[in-house]
Amino acid sequence: MRWIAVAALAVVLATPVCAQPADPAATARTELEAVMGREAIIRELAGMGAMDQVVRERFLAARQEASDEDRARLEVEAWPIAEAVDQANTARMRELLASHEGWFPRSQFGRVASEAAYSVVQHSGDLELMRNVLARMEPLIGTADLNGSQYARLYDRVATMDGHLQRYGTQGTTCSEGRYVIPADLEDPEHVDERRSALGLNPIAEYVEGLNQSYGRCTPLAGH
Repeated sequence: MRWIAVAALAVVLATPVCAQPADPAATARTELEAVMGREAIIRELAGMGAMDQVVRERFLAARQEASDEDRARLEVEAWPIAEAVDQANTARMRELLASHEGWFPRSQFGRVASEAAYSVVQHSGDLELMRNVLARMEPLIGTADLNGSQYARLYDRVATMDGHLQRYGTQGTTCSEGRYVIPADLEDPEHVDERRSALGLNPIAEYVEGLNQSYGRCTPLAGH
């Protein structure tokens, strides 16, 4: 009888214990409470991003069909307003990151706030801040928490500011006869579309055509 009892005990111990199904309501409540704990920063990032975009949209709309003379006036009379927005956003982003670990993943901060944070950094002109953010973004590459095209654009901006070759060709650095063309400062240009595709970017020829549609004839820009 003893061996039967031992065998029965062995069967019981070997039988996997089924985990209790998670309570969806409790899980959702916990997640939403966590979101509300981030409410202030989510709203602030979204607002910073909105200002970043609207000043650029209005400036570029005025610039697109303007004469060379008027473009020069726009740079002097209008662009400083956008620069002031960038400077305020950059100073605040430094403060936020000083007390924040990692980047702002979409699953925790939402698409709007996450992409707004990227725009602020991309337009900051602050190399130290950009390098810091690239390192924070890297663990999220290939996940739903990061728009890979943002990493590509930030990587290329840092590269061009450092005087290095672009990896993804996201910076319109080459102009020919008034039109943007495929950048000349490209690392391994034959495989650029492969690298772009891996991070969710369209082919470089389409990107360049988009530059021409957005900016009009190309002349040097003041970091826009």
